Amino acid sequence: MPFNLLFILSGALMILGICGALCRRNLLAISLCLHVAFLGIILLIATCFVEHGDIKNISLALILIAIFSLQMMFTGGLVIFIYRNQGTLHIDEMRQLRG
Repeated sequence: MPFNLLFILSGALMILGICGALCRRNLLAISLCLHVAFLGIILLIATCFVEHGDIKNISLALILIAIFSLQMMFTGGLVIFIYRNQGTLHIDEMRQLRG
């Protein structure tokens, strides 16, 4: 796969994730959009390291993937906790419940 295509794909993932997070009102959808943006960043870093021939530093991308999996577990648990306490994941409804 050509490197230019990987750069375009990673940029598209980041833009799609950020725009999706800004447009959504559901906490689960916002969380998933931010995860898509983070995967775009990981793809960009891995592509840069492979393009420059620095295979040893690909470990940074692997560490980021491990951090990404921990972040997914944490935010998933947080979303479940909020849903159980509030009864909704819609941001506007949670503001109205606050009073």
